[in-house]
Amino acid sequence: MACSPAGSHVYDALLASPSVPCKPRRKVLHGLQVSAGPGALLWGSLQRRPTHLTLPCRPQGNYVFLACNKHGSRVLDAIWSRATLPAKRQIAQELAEQEQQLRDDPFGHHLVRNFALTHFLTRRRDWDRHQEAEIKRRELFAEILED
Repeated sequence: MACSPAGSHVYDALLASPSVPCKPRRKVLHGLQVSAGPGALLWGSLQRRPTHLTLPCRPQGNYVFLACNKHGSRVLDAIWSRATLPAKRQIAQELAEQEQQLRDDPFGHHLVRNFALTHFLTRRRDWDRHQEAEIKRRELFAEILED
């Protein structure tokens, strides 16, 4: 479903909507499956804050499959923008293992750039600091908009 046009919009709306309570969102994301792939992709649950995702298990090979799909890359990008730093590291690690395949892919090369995978491979500490700053910036911006 995550790799279909309608399904990617459903997951995008689910992740972006402040009106979706944490528990139903967690339930839907836990059951997220990539139906076009040979195996099922199960995403982890949400942390207490409904805007940040944590991925307790690492389904080998499925992040690359999502990244190389037109609609799956949209879902992966939406998940990335709301992920915690450990979840981002987990996703980046798997994607970095297949960096060349992603660079050659018409959809994957956008995620290589957006997720700064080259930076992740060559300057891990700088990448970590940048991701932490990005998360803090998003939280501050969200607080300003709430007031």
